[in-house]
Amino acid sequence: MSMNFSRTRIGAANPISNRFVAAIVATLAALTISVFGSAQWASADSGTTAPDPDPADTPGVPRHVTARAGDEAAAVAWIEPAGDVNVNGYVVTADPSGISIETSRDDILVIVEGLENGVEYTFTVVAFNDAGTGQVSEPSDPVIPKEGLELDEEHLEHLRKLAHKAKERLDKAREQAVQKLDETKGRVHDRLERQAKLAREFIARAHDRAQERHERQVERAKNWFDHLKDRLQQRLERAEGTDRYDELNDRAAETLDRAREKLADRIEKSGERSDARIARAEETAEHRIEKSQVRAENAIERTQHRLTGQISKLQERLHELLQRLARIKGGETTSPAKSD
Repeated sequence: MSMNFSRTRIGAANPISNRFVAAIVATLAALTISVFGSAQWASADSGTTAPDPDPADTPGVPRHVTARAGDEAAAVAWIEPAGDVNVNGYVVTADPSGISIETSRDDILVIVEGLENGVEYTFTVVAFNDAGTGQVSEPSDPVIPKEGLELDEEHLEHLRKLAHKAKERLDKAREQAVQKLDETKGRVHDRLERQAKLAREFIARAHDRAQERHERQVERAKNWFDHLKDRLQQRLERAEGTDRYDELNDRAAETLDRAREKLADRIEKSGERSDARIARAEETAEHRIEKSQVRAENAIERTQHRLTGQISKLQERLHELLQRLARIKGGETTSPAKSD
């Protein structure tokens, strides 16, 4: 009896799962969206985040318009509109005279001259930009210019300059904060990319080791099967021509059938162990990526918290100065503040 057994082709272990590579991409994308998303700081009014302004929008309404009477004149102050829409300048209008004064965006206090003593006036302010003119403010409280009533223009100008300086510092701080946050984003993104690359290399090495071990196990199992087959073949050759040949041939066939099942089982279990090793390597690498993501989020949150705190302090300083400018009505006075 001829026993020509062909060697079965054993498939390789499963390649690196595309799921892990997709998870890395999703991790980076989610971090870019959730943490690297728009990080605009609050306006001096609200203290809340706001999207980038649409340049086609007109400005908001100037707030807290107040006036203080002088001799044929009045000092008018206001607080800039809320929000981040660009303002090119303002127009201050006196009622009933209709006298109007146009100022730049940084001038939030003006002296309106040419008024008539003894006449009651109110003042409104409107902001404008390239898109057009915004809504007119609520009128100030009425004031009556009187002869001999002096305006402390020096003190008002001092406060105006302090407010202008504070606003410049706030604008600069916002620009620097955005730059610093962008730099942090870049460093964190590069770090995550490196971690992703190391994770892929780690999985590739784990896959190669698992594949090599699986191939050795398969080779051992096949050598065992070939050795068994050769032994049985030799026994049959020695028994050929005897009355024991048919019995030995049947027993050899049964033994080989069981051996084939055992060989297939060994190969299958070896493949399962190989897949399990690769899966554990993927889980380890994914866990490392998750920890890197948490560290990245924490780093950006700390940076944003620190920068937002700095901006909040500057906003409070600007608010304080603007409120002091707004308290010029009714003859209320304040002592000059020291320049920062």
